Amino acid sequence: MKYEEINTSANQDKLQLSDHTAQIYQDSLYVYGGRKGQEFYRNHPTNELWSFNLGKRRPFETLAWKLWKPLGESPGPRERASSFLFDHHLCIYGGKGAVEGDPKIKDFFMLNLSNLLKILKFFNI
Repeated sequence: MKYEEINTSANQDKLQLSDHTAQIYQDSLYVYGGRKGQEFYRNHPTNELWSFNLGKRRPFETLAWKLWKPLGESPGPRERASSFLFDHHLCIYGGKGAVEGDPKIKDFFMLNLSNLLKILKFFNI
């Protein structure tokens, strides 16, 4: 067994994250939120949703991350959120907001990954 590095240089400069949440759905890895790695954004969480196709690839192929823009109300910028998959939905709960000392976020979003990435339900707990 050995690690294989996957060439993801396309769009990689835009996706330097820490404290994000990630789930695998079908052949793709979905990454939400976290803190941006670029110096300008270092102290600001994001609410971006990215995907990376882990399916079949050709040798020496450069794979790219894709930025999604779901419809409807979306979760605010956050880091350290919890996520899980339920019945084709990416579920995102809580996290920490942008300002030091902010209370923890207590909202709950569900994103239907099988239906053109459209937000279906929003609950504020």
